[in-house]
Amino acid sequence: MLGAARDCMPVYSMCGWYYDNDEDLSQYKAQIEKALSEGYRAIKIKTGKYSIQDDERRIRLAQDLAGKDRRIMLDANQVFNRNEALRRGRLYQQMGVFWYEEPLPPQDMEGYAELARELDVRIATGENLYMKYQFNDLIQRRGADIVQPDNRRAGGVTEWLEIAAIADAAGISLASHGGGDVNMNMLCAIPNAIYMETGGPQPRMINGEVTAPESPGMSTEPRLK
Repeated sequence: MLGAARDCMPVYSMCGWYYDNDEDLSQYKAQIEKALSEGYRAIKIKTGKYSIQDDERRIRLAQDLAGKDRRIMLDANQVFNRNEALRRGRLYQQMGVFWYEEPLPPQDMEGYAELARELDVRIATGENLYMKYQFNDLIQRRGADIVQPDNRRAGGVTEWLEIAAIADAAGISLASHGGGDVNMNMLCAIPNAIYMETGGPQPRMINGEVTAPESPGMSTEPRLK
């Protein structure tokens, strides 16, 4: 009913968290290995909490585990100012990561535009933006290569489709912040969608892609107490 553009969607696992008492990165390594064993061909890791040398260590380990055929995304969760975001972005770019997510606070549209101009690595952001108007502001400034609407904030199905259309007209890709069948239904109706965020075993995953749900409606039920 939404106008399907595809019947499956590439997914990535948000698995590279910061873990307590993990100075040797053994827990971090185990979670990445688990995601790869489940069939994911792309993973996302957290960066920016500690030094740039620690970031490099975390990225290098993830790359060694994933090999050349799998993608690594980075998520900095708004921790940098513009200068530090650019400095670390140059390292991330040199290391060949697939995207660099949320290095700045969401309201710093000019900062995102500056980073996108200065860096070749893909800039991804949008999980903390509301409605098509904020996304349009970001897109008009050329502040992102990938927009990431969140199903809890971005305004519902119709708003998602309008955000996607604005991005598509500007040559910008879309990836969801969050996963599940509701997101999957919407992503399958968006021609410029490239990834759904998720984690854990996915029973419908084939070659790193999850097939569309077949149950009625949005394929989910409200949780009842």
